[in-house]
Amino acid sequence: MKQRLPSLEAAMRPITVQRCGYSAIRDQINGAIGPAAAVLKAYDVVRELEKSLSFASCSDLPAYLSAMKRLEGALRFLADNCEVATQWLQDIVEFLEGKTFANDRSLLSVKKALRIIQELHAIEGFARRDGGLLNDAFNELEAEFISSLMENSTTTITSIASSPLSVLVIQKLQAIVERLNAADRLEKCIFMYAEARSLSAKRSLQALDLDYLEIRDHRVC
Repeated sequence: MKQRLPSLEAAMRPITVQRCGYSAIRDQINGAIGPAAAVLKAYDVVRELEKSLSFASCSDLPAYLSAMKRLEGALRFLADNCEVATQWLQDIVEFLEGKTFANDRSLLSVKKALRIIQELHAIEGFARRDGGLLNDAFNELEAEFISSLMENSTTTITSIASSPLSVLVIQKLQAIVERLNAADRLEKCIFMYAEARSLSAKRSLQALDLDYLEIRDHRVC
């Protein structure tokens, strides 16, 4: 992708103030070069963070959550800079199309850069869709939440009055919930938490051996 994005400076170099006679275009060009360069840097960071997350594992939850958070931040930064660069480039294209550069090679290069930046802008959305890296990572978090919750939801008679979950497990679940909540993906975990608590309550009642109550009720009748 980086190789496909032409240098804006090279694309704009033939369009000089002397050729077009408008000093305004120089400001447009200078304004576009900065955001476009930031897009390239942000894209490089995103690619590196994607690699880090792809090799990370929920078994090291703090590192996994950190990798996710950094990737989300980099994707937002990329999208923000794409928006700025897109606005500048669209203004340049509109300006040139209204002048004597309709078939100019530089104009074609700017249009190409604009299309590629628009593709880069869509990367964040793709990452959150089915099959995207961030979407897969959130699926992993949901699976880890459910697995940890179910494994640690057993209760005994001595723990009926207290939480069956240890402090470490609660901290782990809370960390996962915070990340999922930020992505508006708590629904599945809320459902599974309710299921786990219901199962825990059933096990607690079974541990109390309340069969004698049923016998006593029959005698009363």
